[in-house]
Amino acid sequence: MYVYGRFCSNLQVVIRIRPLSGSEVSLQGQKRCVRQDSSQSLTWIGHPESRFTFDLVADEHVTQVLLLLSILSLAFVPLSFC
Repeated sequence: MYVYGRFCSNLQVVIRIRPLSGSEVSLQGQKRCVRQDSSQSLTWIGHPESRFTFDLVADEHVTQVLLLLSILSLAFVPLSFC
């Protein structure tokens, strides 16, 4: 990606684990296919189990507003690291 005419290879990835819908809860209870391990990693609980790392993992209790503020704080980091 080019920022101000300079190539910048830094990319930030934010993921949100959404709340289960009412129909999902009625069909499968509170079972989920992912488990949040930390604020930066989650594990796919399928077979085989796989772990993924991101810049930020937000759980289902984070509001859209708080998530947006978190994303904006990541977006406005000075570009000197590019």
